[in-house]
Order: sequence, then C-alpha cells, then structure tokens
Amino acid sequence: MWTCPKCKREFKNRNQDHSCGDFSIKGVFAKYPEVFPLFEEIRDIITSFGDVKIIPLKNAVMFTVQTNFTVLKPHRNYMIVEFVSTKSHDEFPVEKCVKISKIKYAHILKIDSLTNIDDQLRNWLHEAYLTDNLQ
Repeated sequence: MWTCPKCKREFKNRNQDHSCGDFSIKGVFAKYPEVFPLFEEIRDIITSFGDVKIIPLKNAVMFTVQTNFTVLKPHRNYMIVEFVSTKSHDEFPVEKCVKISKIKYAHILKIDSLTNIDDQLRNWLHEAYLTDNLQ
C-alpha cells in the first residue's frame, strides 16, 4: 500500500493518479441536496455489511474495504451508482456493464428516488462488498 503524502489516502500502487484534496460528504452534496437522502439510504445499506471506508472525493463518494467496490456520483435529479462484481448483470436498471479484469465487471446505473433502492440493488451492493473482500 502507498499513502499519498498530501491527502493521506491509501492506494494499491505507488504514485497512483488521483484527485488530491481534503473533501467532505457535505461538500460533495452541496450542489445536489435533493439526492442526499439517496446517499444516506445506500450508505446505511453498505455499512450494514461490515467495516467499510467511506471516502469523499471532489464529485463522488467511494466505498472501499481493500479496493473501491461502490462509487456514488450525485447529479441534480439522480445519482449514478457504480459497483463492481464477479458477475455480469445486464438487466434493468443497469445501463452499462464492462469487464474490467479476468473476474470483475463494473456496472453503472442511475437512481432518482428511494423506491429505486430495492432488494435487487441491495443484493448487488452486497455482492460488490463481498467481491472486494475476495482480494
């Protein structure tokens, strides 16, 4: 592991490219307060799985154990949810699924209301958490 001397974030690779800064969850959602309840609900689900680091960035919030397994990106009327899994999911509401390694797939979907946070999404987020713990 390598720790950035400026922002103190830990990375797998030395001198890994990243957005260096002192960011906060409040800052990430300052322009998008209407989607903050979506963040809170997903955060509560993910943290119920076990120990998780929550890392705010300039325009997103990452969830990690050993690597990033879920990223939330707020927008005015919706939130982008990105998660990693060892399974390929192409069913709705997944908008994009890309193979990123021999065994992992990155998924992207949009949610715009609390009703979008259903058992299917909970299961995918749990799968992403378990995938990260395979490392």
